[in-house]
Order: sequence, then C-alpha cells, then structure tokens
Amino acid sequence: MLSLNNDFIGHHPTAHNVLFSSTDSEELYHKNLKIQPANWHYRTHKITYERNSNGHRCREIKDIDLNNYILFTGCSHTEGIGLELENTYAYLLSNKLKCDYYNLAVAGTGMDVLQYNLVTWLSKIKHPPKLIVVQWPQLVRVTIQHNDDNWGTYGPWSALNENIKNRNDLGNFLILGEDIGFFKTTKFLTKKIIFNISPCPILQVGLVYSKSHDDEYILHQVDSGRDMKGHFGHMGIKSDLITATMLYQKAIKLINT
Repeated sequence: MLSLNNDFIGHHPTAHNVLFSSTDSEELYHKNLKIQPANWHYRTHKITYERNSNGHRCREIKDIDLNNYILFTGCSHTEGIGLELENTYAYLLSNKLKCDYYNLAVAGTGMDVLQYNLVTWLSKIKHPPKLIVVQWPQLVRVTIQHNDDNWGTYGPWSALNENIKNRNDLGNFLILGEDIGFFKTTKFLTKKIIFNISPCPILQVGLVYSKSHDDEYILHQVDSGRDMKGHFGHMGIKSDLITATMLYQKAIKLINT
C-alpha cells in the first residue's frame, strides 16, 4: 500500500520500518529456510526496510549532500527488495562515484509514479543532481488512489487476485492497453517529459523482459535476493554488484561529458 507523503508517493507509514516488504514476505522466508542450503546468506543476515518520511528507502532529504548527489528512480529492482541496503546497486554505485544519493524508487509502481516523483523532486529541490538513473519498470502497471491515505498498485498479477473487485475488467484493460500501444505511448511521453526538464545527464536502465532499443543498460540477473521462489526472485547480491560496476563505467562518461 502506498500513500502521499510530503508531496511524494511512497510506502505507507506502516511500512517505514519493517523486516519484510513486497514479495520479500515472512512466509516465503520461512519456506526458504527449509529448502535453501545450510550456507544460504539469509540464514544469518537480516534485512531491514527502513524508509524515510517520504516513504523512500534512503536517508531524509535534509541529510543528503545536495551539492554532490545522484538521483535514482524505478521500481522494486532499484529500491532493492530482497537485499540489504548496502548491497543495492544504488548504494554501491553512489559509493563508486564518491557521492551521496537519493532513491525515489517504489516497489510495484510503474510509469505514473516514476514520472510524478521525479517531476516533484525537480520542482521542489533546487540543487540539481549530477546524474539521474532511471530504471524503467514493467510497462503494464497502473497506480490508483482509493482515498487520501491509500493508493494501490496494479499490474498483470492483479487480474489473478480473487480479492480484487472487477478483476476480469482490470485484466481486459491491461491487455487492451498493451494491444493498442497505450502503455508504450505512456513510456514514450514520460521519457520526453523527463529529458525535457532534466538539468543533468540521464542514464537509462531497462528490464530484460521489457527492454527498449534505447535503454543504455539491461539488468541481468545471475542470482536472487531473499525473496527467491524456486530460481526466481529479485536480483541478488552478485547481480546488483555487476549492475553497479557496469553502470559506473557509463556514469563516469556522462558526468564528465
């Protein structure tokens, strides 16, 4: 569940300091304890999802060095679901670049939240970042406001949820939107807006199952985080380290151009 916090869309306050989040559930964790090998990393390493007053998994804006920072936005892959904060590629890349960072990414969200949070940041924060890293989420996602303090994210998984009213209509909407190019157009226009207003270089990151021809780097998964289910889950420690290393090479060129 999401909410509007300080003009930003982020996790609801009830999820600002929790041990499990999104697909990284406590139930799945206990199942994995029974089937993963004895040396499984998360038998002995805990994850804490500490989020700031905006509902984002990073420090408060007032604690960021706004004279030397990079800005991240995206979905769960960039927020770092299934990983300790210190193993997320946002944390690792900022360390490699020797600068601070702020992470606008919110798990489960799509183009609408990505655009809203990024435009809000650039309009509210007068110190521009050195670089913006945009990780494009899956296209077929929408965010719906139920009331002032309750926002829901919906995607292909939602049409399978029997607890959602009119789930068949939702599934048909998602299929139709994909067929007529609605979501593809939304991404195109979102890109245009972001590039038109950005005060700094932008590094685009895509997903392997929804990549675009102009994504500069595609996330490649070689391992999974704590939320692994079978051989799947969010990116793991090795995957995020590889991502940070690859992005560093491109980021240096963009920043120094």
